[in-house]
Amino acid sequence: MLAEMRHPVSSMQTGLENRLESLMVLPDETLPEMNDDVVRLMQEPSLDIVSGISEVVARYGTKEIEPQMVAVFERRGERWACAPEAGMLAYFLRVDGAYGKELFAKYLAARQTGCWRDLFGSVGKLVWTPELEELARGALDDPDAGVALSAAQVLKRKGNEKSLEALMAALGRPYVGNPPADQLSPKEPEKARRSALVDALLHGHHWVLTQEQFSAVEAKAVDGELVEEFRNEAAAKDVGVQLMVVLDGRG
Repeated sequence: MLAEMRHPVSSMQTGLENRLESLMVLPDETLPEMNDDVVRLMQEPSLDIVSGISEVVARYGTKEIEPQMVAVFERRGERWACAPEAGMLAYFLRVDGAYGKELFAKYLAARQTGCWRDLFGSVGKLVWTPELEELARGALDDPDAGVALSAAQVLKRKGNEKSLEALMAALGRPYVGNPPADQLSPKEPEKARRSALVDALLHGHHWVLTQEQFSAVEAKAVDGELVEEFRNEAAAKDVGVQLMVVLDGRG
């Protein structure tokens, strides 16, 4: 498989997706023997190749190629498609947390493309670092509701107990979102954010709410239909013994 990465670019374009899928099943360990190849391929003009190789860099690129990756990233500026942008940000967050955090915040704020809407989700699928989790917690109050929703969704899947606390706190804070900018923006920003926060709290992959926490979420959910919705979902999906006890007690 690694030998195939050294094929000429013309042959890489045929079956590239299948080759990369095969490569991505390798263990999550850096592959120093690929450094020269990924540096070369990341400088190709083909978007398909750069998009695919950026995922390889995110997963397996070593710290040693960071200067070359910085040069590639800065040369393209903010004119990245969403997939390679996510891959490169994931790489930097993994090998150089401080620099990766700075870059992620910059690209999230740039709004040059639509990639910012789910930047947390697309990068979070590739890597998960303390810096990325901190950024997601800080974005729960972003006035662009799409960013707040993306942050809540990734914390639901990846967050730790500190993120549970951040989600609880965010649900209790007043929030005024920006008016919808286009058809992709939530039409009711405040309600959309509140729904995403409640969903993350109820369905977090790494926690089960206590009875006290569940009652607090219910009290802060505000919207009657939202309260009823997550009650029904909790009952239907058996999200945890403690939640079920609370629901049974409420009849």
